[in-house]
Amino acid sequence: MVMQARGLSDIRGAWMPNWLFDVFCCDEGLAEQIETRFGLASRPIVTPRGKYLKARQVLIPVSSANWYCAEQLTERLNQQHGKAGDQCHTCGKWRYLPLANELLPRPDIDGQPANSAAIASPEWFGDGMKSFRNLLFTRPLAELILSVSKADFKLVELPG
Repeated sequence: MVMQARGLSDIRGAWMPNWLFDVFCCDEGLAEQIETRFGLASRPIVTPRGKYLKARQVLIPVSSANWYCAEQLTERLNQQHGKAGDQCHTCGKWRYLPLANELLPRPDIDGQPANSAAIASPEWFGDGMKSFRNLLFTRPLAELILSVSKADFKLVELPG
């Protein structure tokens, strides 16, 4: 991952880069804990000039099965935005408009890999460069993240 170093003079804890809500980054120490305790891989983050930062991007697997009932999601999005989403003009991928966690239908994650401490939805939300997948973390991983980055994250229970 390539990231501007602006604002990253003191790399500690965890964060999601601006508008990349499905990209999870953290300092090297936290990445090592996540790899060791939770089995998630990570990759280094470099600046556009190729300088390695003391940070890593944690690679979160994507679910193979849809999380949300398309009819429920479409209905809630139509109520909120007047439409559910749109197809990307560049790649053809359907992207739902964003919806607050408390308004989302409860994700159906039964049958998802039980051995993954984090997983990303196959559904895309947002538009253009502001597109993202929803992420779920197990409670132990979420609590670890909260212990080092209380100001940037909060624990949110599944909706519905």
